[in-house]
Amino acid sequence: MDRILTVLGGILGIVVPVLFAFALRQGVARSPLGEAQKASCRTTIDVGITLWTAVIWIASWTHLLDYHAGDAWPRIALPLFLPVIVALAMLLHPTARTIIDSIPAATLIGVQAFRLAGFVFLIIPGLGHLPPAFVSGGYGDIATGLLAIVAGLALARNSSHARSWFVLFSAVGLGDLLNVAGLLFWFYPSWSHAVPSSAALADFSLVMVPALAAPIALILHCYALRSVFVRRHATVFQRVR
Repeated sequence: MDRILTVLGGILGIVVPVLFAFALRQGVARSPLGEAQKASCRTTIDVGITLWTAVIWIASWTHLLDYHAGDAWPRIALPLFLPVIVALAMLLHPTARTIIDSIPAATLIGVQAFRLAGFVFLIIPGLGHLPPAFVSGGYGDIATGLLAIVAGLALARNSSHARSWFVLFSAVGLGDLLNVAGLLFWFYPSWSHAVPSSAALADFSLVMVPALAAPIALILHCYALRSVFVRRHATVFQRVR
């Protein structure tokens, strides 16, 4: 079972970045940018996400993100939060903002069906690798993955209940991310004497969850919220004016 989970973690560490690149490429394709600029943006997206993914894989293989005795702060916090800060800062760049605003909300939401892979959190604590509290993350991920499919389809079809499904998806998905992040820090060996601790989440290949899947999921949530609420309200305001 441990080997199967290792393989699944490795697959997640490839599939999730690919889905993120797909979503961004959708934005490029639908943007009003010129063809030459679109080609340049696609290359930047592919190279950037490939390098990001490669850095995480190398850091994982070389145990740079593992817990080390004496660590005052979880090393996994850097790949967990830094990409989100960078992704939000990109909204300040006109070209990047144009691309992000051109991604269909249904795509930003639908790709989070990958959260269904979180069912592994129902299994891992039983193997003694994580505290039992992480089981809640498994249920949260499954619920989020299912809601991503429903909300994504509802928005794509412009259903009258699409907004309600989106709000539910966002609440459950963000709550799940907050819960798992909180558990990661609460049970981290630097501050907790719990056995087992959450240190396994920094080991290969479970590290793909907090180092790639979680930050990408949070970025997608932020972009989706902007797409559904901020941009829509701005459009309505412009029409009123």
